[in-house]
Amino acid sequence: MTAKVVSVINLKGGVGKSTISMLLAEYLYFRFGKRVLLIDIDSQANLTSAMVPSDHIGRLNREHKTIYHLFRGALTGGAKLEEILAPRLVVSNIARGLITERAALDMVISLPDLAQLDEEMLEMWERRQPAPPRFRSVLKDALESVLPQYDVIIIDCPPGLSVLTSNALVASDYYVSPLIPEPFSSLGIDLVRNRVRGLISSRGLEIQFAGSILNKVMYFRKSHSIEAPKLYGARVGNLAPIPRERYDPFYFWIPDAEQMRKLGNYENEELNVGKFNSIYEKYRSSGPLRNNPSHYLGRDAEEGPTYNLFGRLERVVQEFAERIGLPL
Repeated sequence: MTAKVVSVINLKGGVGKSTISMLLAEYLYFRFGKRVLLIDIDSQANLTSAMVPSDHIGRLNREHKTIYHLFRGALTGGAKLEEILAPRLVVSNIARGLITERAALDMVISLPDLAQLDEEMLEMWERRQPAPPRFRSVLKDALESVLPQYDVIIIDCPPGLSVLTSNALVASDYYVSPLIPEPFSSLGIDLVRNRVRGLISSRGLEIQFAGSILNKVMYFRKSHSIEAPKLYGARVGNLAPIPRERYDPFYFWIPDAEQMRKLGNYENEELNVGKFNSIYEKYRSSGPLRNNPSHYLGRDAEEGPTYNLFGRLERVVQEFAERIGLPL
């Protein structure tokens, strides 16, 4: 079986694409023993700073082992994907512990240099140099040789339409979209779906929408308590529901929990840790969290009035695997 390739994408920024990419990868590796490749193609490099220590990021850049160098190589000839992977043992700030020999967690990092790529391409065209052949397929072509080595490849995408997002989608079998229950957040998904329809029509691709993951949910906020039920197909007062199939939300949502907000950097001074001893230690909450009392959101009623964060995130990952056809 070759890897399932999944883009995590929403053209709205700040919805938690990097955090969701991180937790999907870490749960699939540490909890379920899967072979996972993470690819950061966002020049903000939030996923990179969360998954790789800063001294290794600098070293990988000096050694030309970043996603920028992969794309730069397509312009000038150069790097192969296998040659730019981060050292396996430094990926993730969770201690390895007892993981099956088959399992793997690898990563291709990003840096702000990636933002130069569009400018370099414009300069080429201004010099009347032809665009490189198959430039929208650089990532897809690079992945061909490593697909058998992984169970799943997760691509963290930038919040915008560009040659990078097109590369991610062209390479993908599926895409999922983090979604904060606010109107502008869902607009970002609509724009992605329009781009995907265009790619399917023009290039004959098969890319499936695997649904949206409600993230940073605060059901006690009025705007969230109105918008979230609508996304699940419920009527709120006189407001018409949104057909559930439009955004196909996961049954379980991710809260705006304090623990989740602290996981943005590999070295976290606030948590006073260099490494977590286990995935449970990283993602557990300090106590039970309250569920939405109205049971409007997903399958809250299955858990009762409270739930624990680690278990909730595990359910999200299990549903993700089910939606992309990845046996756990």
